Amino acid sequence: MITYFKMKRNEWKIKAKLYGFILAVLDNQGELISKLTELIQSETEHSEKGSD
Repeated sequence: MITYFKMKRNEWKIKAKLYGFILAVLDNQGELISKLTELIQSETEHSEKGSD
C-alpha cells in the first residue's frame, strides 16, 4: 500500500512539471503572437502611408 502511494506521489510530481511546462510554452506563444501582430500592423500602417 505504501508503494502505491509513493508511485502516485511521483506520478503527481511528473504531471505537475509537465503541466507547468505546457503552460509556460503557451504563455510564451501568446507573447510571441501578440508581438507578431503588432509588427504586422505597424508594417501595414507604413505601407499604407507610403502608397498615398
